[in-house]
Amino acid sequence: MKKLILLFAVVFVAFQLEAQAVKQKDVPEIVIQQLESWYPGVSKVKWEMNDGMYQASFLMHNLKNEVVFSKEGAFSSAEAEMHLAELPEAVQAYLAEHFPNTTFEEIEMEMDAKGVVTYSVEAGDTEYIISADGKLLSQESDDDSDDDDK
Repeated sequence: MKKLILLFAVVFVAFQLEAQAVKQKDVPEIVIQQLESWYPGVSKVKWEMNDGMYQASFLMHNLKNEVVFSKEGAFSSAEAEMHLAELPEAVQAYLAEHFPNTTFEEIEMEMDAKGVVTYSVEAGDTEYIISADGKLLSQESDDDSDDDDK
């Protein structure tokens, strides 16, 4: 019984450490200024702290956006949901050629700290990462991630 209680305590602490909600008043002013410079007029921002980084989540044009900054205000990454028609032509062409008649559950633009933009497209249990010039960079199936744990 003690082992079970200890296991639950460890799992609870791990979830608490993963991401913690933060009130905007507790976010450094430089981080808020950076967010506002990247996304003028943004409102209703939900803040979380994860691994010492501040993550802002918000809706723009009814689509989910997330952006991550360091406590010093340095940009780290961004993700934004998109519609299929908003993808670059090269990405749309790749999808049309390789996935005709496929319904995509989620489409996102992802930008890393160096400004490299990729597009994440989910179909079924598989996520495809495609470069802005329409090249498949990687794919991962939910089944693949289960195999990695074995």
